[in-house]
Amino acid sequence: MKKEDNANLPVPSFTKLQNIGLTAEDFDIKNENLRSRILIEDLKIYAYHGVLPEEKTIGTYYLVNAEIHADLWKAAQSDHLEDTINYAEINDIIHREMEIPSLLLERVIGRIIQKLEEKFPQITYIKIKLTKT
Repeated sequence: MKKEDNANLPVPSFTKLQNIGLTAEDFDIKNENLRSRILIEDLKIYAYHGVLPEEKTIGTYYLVNAEIHADLWKAAQSDHLEDTINYAEINDIIHREMEIPSLLLERVIGRIIQKLEEKFPQITYIKIKLTKT
């Protein structure tokens, strides 16, 4: 397909799924284990968090970075979405929790971690960095 053939194709609705990557760190075929790291980098979201009145009314941009560890062996074997951690669902959880105004960033991070652990029990480690820009 030539570049000009793509001109009339619709723009995908998942364009906010950028800066997401997967790293396979340790593959153990004997024990059927594939330790993997999912990285979400510099996800930019506008939100209303903070104690000051202007933070609650004007809001600001935040950068969210996440590192998630999990055993993704089953997905590596099956090629089925239900056997992995769906990046789009991670993205949706982060966006939904960022939409809920909070006084403390600790509360926002706590909610994100809790929702991710509830949705994906195969997660073994979560690191969230939330930066006000």
